[in-house]
Amino acid sequence: MLEESIRKYQNRAVETAQILQELIDLAKDMRAGDKRGEELGFTTEELVDMVHENTSIDWTEKESIKAKLRSMVNLILRKYGYPPDKQEKATETVLEQAKLLCADLAA
Repeated sequence: MLEESIRKYQNRAVETAQILQELIDLAKDMRAGDKRGEELGFTTEELVDMVHENTSIDWTEKESIKAKLRSMVNLILRKYGYPPDKQEKATETVLEQAKLLCADLAA
């Protein structure tokens, strides 16, 4: 979402005031997500540890490893009562974040 907002601004598709409002809304959404996780007793460290323990160098290329990670993320989300209708999106978000984290670690 952030990249999309920045791209629109760079392409002059939106005005400064509009991009600032989008960034403020994004920050509010992120804070609300963190608060929901805290209310559920969810810790991001648990997910990060699980990703670190179950990834290999080429995990983004192997469907079997991605499937295992998806399954483990879903188990953690269910464990903390994450809404079932939002689990698929949350799982994809976690996997995307894991790719970025691994890319940063490799750099």
